[in-house]
Amino acid sequence: MKKRQLLHLAALAATFFLAGHAQAQDFPPKKPVTLVVGFAPGGAADAAARLIARKLGEDIGQTVIVDNKAGAGGNIAHQYVATGPADGSMLLLGSVGPLTIAPHVMKVSYDPFKDLAAVSGGVNFPNVLVVHKGLGVKTLAEFVALSKKKPGSVDFASTGAGSASHLAGELFNQRAGIDMVHVPYKG
Repeated sequence: MKKRQLLHLAALAATFFLAGHAQAQDFPPKKPVTLVVGFAPGGAADAAARLIARKLGEDIGQTVIVDNKAGAGGNIAHQYVATGPADGSMLLLGSVGPLTIAPHVMKVSYDPFKDLAAVSGGVNFPNVLVVHKGLGVKTLAEFVALSKKKPGSVDFASTGAGSASHLAGELFNQRAGIDMVHVPYKG
């Protein structure tokens, strides 16, 4: 089985496993609902969370607040929710990195299988390769050739170490036989 297929299966299995551990609670709670996002304001996850929050707020008849807890590839937000109140007032727009990757490659203070419960699928974000126009490459083959010509001189950004975008970049490095440098961002 290819590594990419394995990662997809791990994410899918984690979602179903976590969903099986959800416990019924009164919803909506008596206090405001906060939807926590592990990435910076203005990014794709934030935009999706704001759309979800608006619709959820309409459906439950109260305001849903979006709270961005960016950093560490989403782990900060996951930890924040995992240690937060278990009363339904705090929801998480979770992501694959902190749920299925981070607990295996770094020390995290939460257990996604014990401390969090999946209740719904959300959003799928594709990975897209984009380069500065001034780089002078117009095809993937040209980009790979440039990266091979200058190993370690091309950077790639991600939403943090252990995130899906980080692993996608490392997989691209491996498959293309290149050596891009990982630069993690909060969003």
